[in-house]
Amino acid sequence: MEILRSKKSRPPDRKKLILVAAETQFIARGYEHVTLEEIADAVGIVPSALYRHFSGRSEILSEIVKQASEKIHEFFLATDFSDPEKALVEIAQFLLENKSFGVIWGREVKHLPIEQRLLLHPIVREIESEIVIHVHQYRPDLDVLTCELVTASIFAVLLSPSFNHLKISRDRYVALLTKLSLKVLNSVIKLNLKIESDPQDRSRLIPYSRREALLQEAIYLFSDRSYASVNIEDIGASLGISGPSCYNHFSSKIQILETAFERGTSHLFLGVIESLRESKTPDEAIRALIESYVHFGFSHPDLVDVLITEIRNLPEDVRKATVFAQQSYIDEWVHLLCLINKELDLITARAQVQSLLSLVNDIVRTRHLRKAVNSREAVIDICKAVLDV
Repeated sequence: MEILRSKKSRPPDRKKLILVAAETQFIARGYEHVTLEEIADAVGIVPSALYRHFSGRSEILSEIVKQASEKIHEFFLATDFSDPEKALVEIAQFLLENKSFGVIWGREVKHLPIEQRLLLHPIVREIESEIVIHVHQYRPDLDVLTCELVTASIFAVLLSPSFNHLKISRDRYVALLTKLSLKVLNSVIKLNLKIESDPQDRSRLIPYSRREALLQEAIYLFSDRSYASVNIEDIGASLGISGPSCYNHFSSKIQILETAFERGTSHLFLGVIESLRESKTPDEAIRALIESYVHFGFSHPDLVDVLITEIRNLPEDVRKATVFAQQSYIDEWVHLLCLINKELDLITARAQVQSLLSLVNDIVRTRHLRKAVNSREAVIDICKAVLDV
């Protein structure tokens, strides 16, 4: 679809063109980096004309998310789940053709005001509930909450292509995603999940180090509200520290974000070193890596969220170095996987690893699943099934 138009033309589908232009730019650059003027220019209209359709960026994003949710809902209502493998093939094809869904839901929704997010929840919950019913029919040995975990894990695997750019044919990717999803569906989970007996948030102990306390609070706020909507005064105020005092520990907000990414990268590679040191075979090492990453995610869900959603806000040189480090981390997994299975090619191995990491990332960022008793152990079981280890 061509987005650029003459500013004198008045296409009848202008509202649709605005949404397409905005979604394209939100995905490429991030919601917080796109202005209304840039969206209007991409459509070929002046900004004032855009206001005839939308009150601002937030309403545009809300409409994009709403339409995506409705499209997914319609698709799943029309899907026949009597044959699970056939249904998973169709879902994989659908989501590969709509890769923007994963990015919009996984990264951009947090920019919506909470009241707009709440309006979208009923649609999402209906989709999830419908799939959980089918999963439970196929896996009657699992209780409903555990089936919800399996459902979320399948979705994470199928949406994982939204966050990578692997050079793999569509048909081959559909076959691989279907295979991995079936592994999730058939995984042996030793313990059913249980609702946490005390679901209330526990009071958090604050580090004695003022710098460390500021860093941890910043990570929490960046995850909860997004980096763009938090300033350094907000971080200090949440700890009862004045804004100017924060600068005794960090020179700027961007330095806090850079430090958060350094902390995350260090955690990941320490996990690699420990897993390799304590293992005698590649099989043992990759099982240890699975446990290491799952424990990291469950222990630091806010940091995981920041690592996924805020990398675009790093300075370019830091961002490139961070991407290289993250890819190097994945390379360690791929190397081990190829040692275990000599017939496995590098691209397929990387797709498997990225699917597994997406699975863990999505579960730890879903609070009620992360907080459920036995959730950590169940996720480890599912991950081992995904990699056949």
